[in-house]
Amino acid sequence: MLERDFAWQGLCIEPNMDYYYDLPKRKCHLVAAAVGGPTDTVVSFNLKGVFGGVVGEGFDNKKADGRIEKQFHTVALGEVLERFGAPTIIYYLSLDVEGAESVVMQGFPWDRYQFNVLTLERPKKDLVEALLQHGYVKLRANRDFGDETWVHTSLPGFKNFKANWSSWNLPESCMDSEGYARPADW
Repeated sequence: MLERDFAWQGLCIEPNMDYYYDLPKRKCHLVAAAVGGPTDTVVSFNLKGVFGGVVGEGFDNKKADGRIEKQFHTVALGEVLERFGAPTIIYYLSLDVEGAESVVMQGFPWDRYQFNVLTLERPKKDLVEALLQHGYVKLRANRDFGDETWVHTSLPGFKNFKANWSSWNLPESCMDSEGYARPADW
């Protein structure tokens, strides 16, 4: 919907090449990188499809499990946004990195960039504290996997937005509530 109806041309940051096959069909800029702070930290990835990710304590992938493991050097999210000329107010960020959300946001330049809406998978205490400190409010816990939606208090219509979208009694997606046709390949 964002690409089709609103000419969205955001960034898709993905180090796992298993996901690249379908991405050229999208309008986003593909950034083949492992994002995390500080820049140039070496991280190990378990490449095991949708369950892959950074390996180590505190992550979903605690240890290498015999699958393909690869080393990556991180680049800070703020540097990626700067390099691609991202606007200072970013409408939406989806951060689902299998337990490495805090690593991705470590050292983030909150004073330079703001997200109106974020979806985060199971944010840890340090990330929750950073969000609260920088003007974000948890809108709701989403249905599965501990995903949460957060909004910035400066979002236009914030109070109405919070009142209307914090409930579990919502349509399956905003596409349904707005009457958008689903893409043929869904």
